[in-house]
Amino acid sequence: MPISADDVHHVAFSKPPLGRRGYDEDEVDAFLDLLEARFRTPDDPRLAGIDANAVSAKRFGRPPVGQRGYNTDEVDAFLGLCADGLAAADGRPRPTPPSFGPQDVLSAPVRTARFGAHRLDMRQVDAFLDTVAARFRDPDDHSVAWVTPAAIREARFADVPFGTPGYRAEDVIALLGRCATELAARLNG
Repeated sequence: MPISADDVHHVAFSKPPLGRRGYDEDEVDAFLDLLEARFRTPDDPRLAGIDANAVSAKRFGRPPVGQRGYNTDEVDAFLGLCADGLAAADGRPRPTPPSFGPQDVLSAPVRTARFGAHRLDMRQVDAFLDTVAARFRDPDDHSVAWVTPAAIREARFADVPFGTPGYRAEDVIALLGRCATELAARLNG
């Protein structure tokens, strides 16, 4: 069944599982407003850039520290349906998104550590991951050219004081290892 403007208008997403932050609600809502307008007025030249490629490539940031946004899997699945609908309307197949990209960096399952575990400063980690995501978004951007696989592997973050929430160190280390490997493959491939 094709997606309609009303489907876009009435879609609702749940919160992500505990320990995950999800997508920033304001960013998703703003994009859904554009997408709804595109489905309502498909011939509007101002909305010509909202096509299957743009929907497939759209990525969102994370909500502010301490907040949980929309469930990333639900948002991604719904945008996939929207991209299919736009591609069908344009008579083209839907493009396949890259295998690892900025959305994977920003929506990775980095859990909040329990007290007594090694906890890393959430603001530092989030700021660095935003920069890594920018590098995946545009590998030719000179402002993030310093983000190399080696720089990702060597990144260090402050421990948080007792009683302050922080990310599990092992989750951050695993994510950075994956980012370094994927970036190396992208830059060399």
